Amino acid sequence: MRRLLGLAGIVTLIGIATVASLAAVILKDDPRASSASAIALAFGAILAIVGAIALYRRQPELPAEPEPQSEPRRAVTVRRRKTWSGKEWDGFRPTMYHLDFQKVWELPLVIKRDGAKQDGRPTTVGDFLVEILPNRFKPVSIEELPAGSAVRQHEPEKIQISSGLGLVDTKITKGDKQFTLDGFKTPSFSTEILTAVLELENHGVSCSDTAWFWYDSDSVVDDVDDSYTFFVACGERIVREVVAFHDSDNSGFDPSVFRLSDNEEHIWQNEEAWHDATVRLWYRKFYRETPIGQLFVLRSDEPPLFHYPEGRWDEARVQSLVELAQHIVEIRRTLWVVVFLLVLVLFALWR
Repeated sequence: MRRLLGLAGIVTLIGIATVASLAAVILKDDPRASSASAIALAFGAILAIVGAIALYRRQPELPAEPEPQSEPRRAVTVRRRKTWSGKEWDGFRPTMYHLDFQKVWELPLVIKRDGAKQDGRPTTVGDFLVEILPNRFKPVSIEELPAGSAVRQHEPEKIQISSGLGLVDTKITKGDKQFTLDGFKTPSFSTEILTAVLELENHGVSCSDTAWFWYDSDSVVDDVDDSYTFFVACGERIVREVVAFHDSDNSGFDPSVFRLSDNEEHIWQNEEAWHDATVRLWYRKFYRETPIGQLFVLRSDEPPLFHYPEGRWDEARVQSLVELAQHIVEIRRTLWVVVFLLVLVLFALWR
């Protein structure tokens, strides 16, 4: 803008000097010609000075546009690593996951018996779901487990879940049925998966119809414990904003439970592009419309906003825009002065 104003001032100076010269030639017998020429040249000089100041004055530098963050198919963790539970993996990606029910079904549990001194009853997440929700889950073979494609919502279940921290037992109650998961013998990851599935059932959502999106990781400062946080979508809404899973010694954390949806074979040429657009839509919906997503944007440590780079404006960019607005106001005032002086010159030449 300043460069344009500077060039305009210089061009205007040349034009006014030309007009003044012509006026002096045409009106050479008129004593007012010299005064009009002097006024025109003075006006051109003012414009030239204003243009030169605007041309060579230091312009505020806007920060560079933020680079696109983490495309769906680019792993966040580049180097292969091991979990604290000994599983090798490449880290979670900012994309869509589904629960791998073959793995979920086989996660181990230990149910406490009535007598506290008796050994617990070993079972699996799948068998326990059949036992507590016989109308929702049926005993099936691994090959018959649902693929999780259609949306099948149902009436919310009424399951009470009481859990503690660390190795504290987890109590699950439905009607007259009460179960206690042995916190010492049941891997904490199995308990977290089971709890997440039951809470979805309490919301009337079939866990086989959900999409899971990782968005945050954290670590305990003075202990071996990492956490990975997801939000869960079903149908056209986000049904859970915070579902966290922990990786620590003997936790049984198994990231392969989460199956990448973009590993599926595509039939149509544009299917992959539609999948990527869907992923971006859900992440933007999370950051814009959910309280947790909005708080995540406002965090002081500024964690990455996946597929939503414009969600956070840094202070330097805002300050630059404010300075730019102030300069635009200054330019507008200068232009009004220029217009006023031009009117005076034209009036002098007309007289």
